[in-house]
Amino acid sequence: SRSLLEHVASRVEPPVNSYSPERSSRGPDHQPSFNNTWYAVAFSSELLPHVAYSTRLFGEPLTLLRASDETVTCTSALDGSKYFLAEQQGTVWLWRGAPQRADRSQLPNHPDADSTHAVETILDYGCDWKYIVENNLDTPHLYWLHDGSIPPIESLGCNRDNINSIALRFFKDDVGVGHIGKTSKKVTKVVRYDAPNIVRHGGVSGFSEEFNIVPICPHR
Repeated sequence: SRSLLEHVASRVEPPVNSYSPERSSRGPDHQPSFNNTWYAVAFSSELLPHVAYSTRLFGEPLTLLRASDETVTCTSALDGSKYFLAEQQGTVWLWRGAPQRADRSQLPNHPDADSTHAVETILDYGCDWKYIVENNLDTPHLYWLHDGSIPPIESLGCNRDNINSIALRFFKDDVGVGHIGKTSKKVTKVVRYDAPNIVRHGGVSGFSEEFNIVPICPHR
């Protein structure tokens, strides 16, 4: 005979314990890799039919092209090889690996698509992309470096006078790893890291933010 738990488990989706709403089949024990993973390479709105869109990933020049039927292809300008693409929630994602291994379940996915909005902001920093990852993970720098110079941060008490009141603790949920803490004004802040290049912030503004730090070339 089967227990009630076994009977129910086969009929419902198990609950997900997560500090941020974004989901992915990659759990916290997933071994991060620069290959066989997804990278955001463009906003869907940027790709017009029959108009080539050029970008780079790890220094490799790429050309994206949307056809009349709205499908998008990606070709390497180096050797003409094709990359597998997927569009999801306003973003075009490239699978950096063998196309047959492309796993759509690993795409970041908000459980309520209507609550997701792609903010079409692109910042080109003149430094190594890993510094930007570190910057987005480094909550204490908001206090020491910015020292209240940004009004929204100042309103939360993020200045040098309050740096000793930061309370952070590491977490590992069903989706990923990160840290959670409270500002000096007792506002909860969540930072989650989805290696190798996605950082998520949540809690402070009433909504969560997903930062895709794209390694366009060495040291950029």
